[in-house]
Amino acid sequence: MQSSEASAAYISGDLRASDVRVVVAAFQDHRWQGDHSAGSFTKFYCSNPTTRASGGACTTKSAQVAGAIAGSLIHFALGAIVGLSGVVLPEMTNSNSSDLVLSAEQAALFSSLMNIGAMAGSVTSGPLMIFLGQRITLLVALPLAAVGWFLLAFTPSVWLLQVARILLGFVSGIYGGPSANYVAEISHTSVRGRLTGLVDLLRQLGFLFVYVVGSSGLSWRQTAMVCGATTTIIPFLFLIFLPNSPRWLATRSRFPEARQSLKFYRGKNYAVDVELEDISEQLRVTSKTTSIAEQLKVLRKRPVLKIMSVLIFMFFAYQFCGNFSMIVFSVTIFQSAQSNIDGYTSTIIVGAVRVLGVLAYISLADKIGRRSLLISSLVLSSLAMSVMGLYFYLKVMNVVLTQIQWLPLASMGVFIFFTCIAEPALILLRAELLPTAIRSVGVPIIYVFFFSGAFLVSYLYPFMVDKIGSHGTFWIYAADGIIMAVVGTIFIPETLAKSLEDIEKTYRPSK
Repeated sequence: MQSSEASAAYISGDLRASDVRVVVAAFQDHRWQGDHSAGSFTKFYCSNPTTRASGGACTTKSAQVAGAIAGSLIHFALGAIVGLSGVVLPEMTNSNSSDLVLSAEQAALFSSLMNIGAMAGSVTSGPLMIFLGQRITLLVALPLAAVGWFLLAFTPSVWLLQVARILLGFVSGIYGGPSANYVAEISHTSVRGRLTGLVDLLRQLGFLFVYVVGSSGLSWRQTAMVCGATTTIIPFLFLIFLPNSPRWLATRSRFPEARQSLKFYRGKNYAVDVELEDISEQLRVTSKTTSIAEQLKVLRKRPVLKIMSVLIFMFFAYQFCGNFSMIVFSVTIFQSAQSNIDGYTSTIIVGAVRVLGVLAYISLADKIGRRSLLISSLVLSSLAMSVMGLYFYLKVMNVVLTQIQWLPLASMGVFIFFTCIAEPALILLRAELLPTAIRSVGVPIIYVFFFSGAFLVSYLYPFMVDKIGSHGTFWIYAADGIIMAVVGTIFIPETLAKSLEDIEKTYRPSK
């Protein structure tokens, strides 16, 4: 390949200026000699560590997208599980229904009990990830989810209904960590922000899906049947044909399989051995932390304990910014606002806004720092929640609101839009900041706090509204978002454009 050909490749967009410098360096140190054909250039270019680190231009993104979609479909299922109560509770609490009717206490339990199961599922997912890997863990969990959905659809009693909800919560607790970790670990640095954004995009589509199905005129039993079939069969068929995460395979010393997995996800022209060596080097440094006991020891060391404490706080506090209450009580909130738009229609609109928010995140994730996205989104969502509280305060003060009945939907739409930027940014920071060697224990611990916060906020919401009103409840949520933004500003570092290995060097525990 002549220099004119390299220039042409650069102009056409196949090479960047930094890549041309790599080619020039090759001539200078005589690493690329003899055969100057296009094939020879491709082999050198794609095997060069500088090229690989500069953005992975030779990676094959189609396989990574397929793997990311498979992992993200799990979060589609998660969205359907969590969002179910928001759209079926009005029917379940309707005293004129000929089916099972829930009391106020039973309805509060139905919306919150899944989080008790999710805490147990989070603890269970850690050992499963260590011994089975993320992919096999998910393949085991999907049939359990099918059982939970169909038990919900055919239950003859309220107590079995609650058992089904706990079982679905248990599965959702297993879902969270393995699916997000799988996507993060198969994704190249250059596309990791966008691909991990698919996780939250599919989760929001799961919310929208259950909102649409539940608002279509189907009964809550029929809604459960449709959601159960859709959210278990499709992801199972995807995952069964994909390889395990290369990083997990390397932790089990299955290096030939790890190499094949990297080759599948990066393409034949990519410098697989260079990345595998990076992974191996990182594992050599943390080779004694594969057991649960050793991981717990590492968690007590200062650098890891610091970032772990910050992440625990952020995930727990995130539930009190109002997002979870908006999910599980969306129709009820709109109905209490007495808006001029039907509560079910408003819920579907908000579900669509969720998708738009995540699309905005995906377009910004690899351009703006994750930390900046998180902090700015928390502040803006808190302002929107404050406006929501102001509307309900004016309503309590008997102010005539006929001219601004659109405000609840608008303020909630803005709130949801920015929380759907903040949440995937927070999830990505968790995936990037926790060292790989302690992730199997660290992630479940974080999610125990995450789901305990979800249980508290969903169970307490009706009682908070009764005692301090909707306006007081929403203002507390707004204050929580501001506190999170302050903590994130002080304690969370930026991870944009850094490989997982580079991030781990920064937070590697001292010996």
